Amino acid sequence: MRHQVKKIGLVFLLLLTFSGSAGAQEDPIKFPPLNLGPDDVGVVRGFIWGISKDDVREFETGMYFDELENAIFYLDYVFRKRTLITYEFNKGKLWRVQLSSKREYSDPKAPLDDFGELQQELSRKYGEAEVVMDWKSRKYRDYPKYWGTAMMQGSLEMSARWHDEKYNTDIVLYLKGRDFVPSLTLTYTDKAQEEAMKQIDSNGTILLPDPVKPEVNP
Repeated sequence: MRHQVKKIGLVFLLLLTFSGSAGAQEDPIKFPPLNLGPDDVGVVRGFIWGISKDDVREFETGMYFDELENAIFYLDYVFRKRTLITYEFNKGKLWRVQLSSKREYSDPKAPLDDFGELQQELSRKYGEAEVVMDWKSRKYRDYPKYWGTAMMQGSLEMSARWHDEKYNTDIVLYLKGRDFVPSLTLTYTDKAQEEAMKQIDSNGTILLPDPVKPEVNP
């Protein structure tokens, strides 16, 4: 069941206590506050849509990790967390960037804290988000203090969405858990190229390429 929360801070954020990151020792960050890139330059990490792999190689400041025909991967610390950065290309042009972090937590509420804190930061840049809480089971839905456990078990998936008119870009923050390991991803998509890449199958379903993964886990 999907339960949408449209007013940031009125329901979801009031139920969370942002304690996960406040006292942690910070890793080096090149661009404040999220190392996503300067606010006034490019879509993400200073890049714009349509650039080539060579452009990314020349200017990306993270550590090179892997490369496929249509993607190149880097590692860096984003929002104080070790993050895999995936640049995806269509016909040699950048069209999607995904930042993903996966690690174990001792406190099941901590990933929700991270989601909420990152959501707040992105909302300062892109405006109010559309937040969706997708419940796969009703067991913990009415007990907010157990939402972290629900997410870890795969009973709850959360997303926040924005659209950047300046660069015609969709931004999606997504949190889900599997086998008690949460995965937090932030995806930037060029809507113009996405529309051109859409295919429709015999059932009328719109098909788009799945996010690319490196051959070896970071």
